[in-house]
Amino acid sequence: MRQAILDRKKQNNSKLLKGMIVGGAIGGCISLLDKSTRKNVSENTTNLKKLPKM
Repeated sequence: MRQAILDRKKQNNSKLLKGMIVGGAIGGCISLLDKSTRKNVSENTTNLKKLPKM
């Protein structure tokens, strides 16, 4: 009985993690469809590359 409870918890955690990953990927793709968001990300990435490294 205890093993069955642990198995169910593992399945629930696995589904949650998969859902979070898929949701994040979908959200990222949708946000990059907007031209101003793409431009902002591109500019910020360029600015980060210009920062001195420690």
